[in-house]
Amino acid sequence: MASGITELVVEIGTLLAYALLSGVLTYVGVLSEQTALETFTSGPAPLAVWFLVLGGIALYGGIVAVGRDLLAARLLALLH
Repeated sequence: MASGITELVVEIGTLLAYALLSGVLTYVGVLSEQTALETFTSGPAPLAVWFLVLGGIALYGGIVAVGRDLLAARLLALLH
């Protein structure tokens, strides 16, 4: 009985960690994209491109790599 509860707690903890990581990566990606737009209007273009690429990678990591591939897959496996 305790083994089943422990496994469930570990699984829920893992899901929460993936959700937190996905949220943080997505937030950092959005902030980086906003910074890129602000830098394009007033600063050096190479720095703006750097922020744009960094934001795209963070958004991809947050939404696709962690959010869809890890979090959603694990959540669906837990529900079935």
